Amino acid sequence: MGNHHSYNRIEGIDFQIVVEADFLVNIFEDNIGIEAVKNIQQRIFKTECGKKLLETMYLN
Repeated sequence: MGNHHSYNRIEGIDFQIVVEADFLVNIFEDNIGIEAVKNIQQRIFKTECGKKLLETMYLN
């Protein structure tokens, strides 16, 4: 996973899922604020499951 932190080059559903999972954990661990979470949601999250988890965990 050499591109694990290269978010502008996400290729393939498996890599997308890993990136979204990583963000779900890091948002909690880094105590990221709501506006930053909304920005991450728009820039990074593409899968329906990832979007739903993000909203349930941090935006509702």
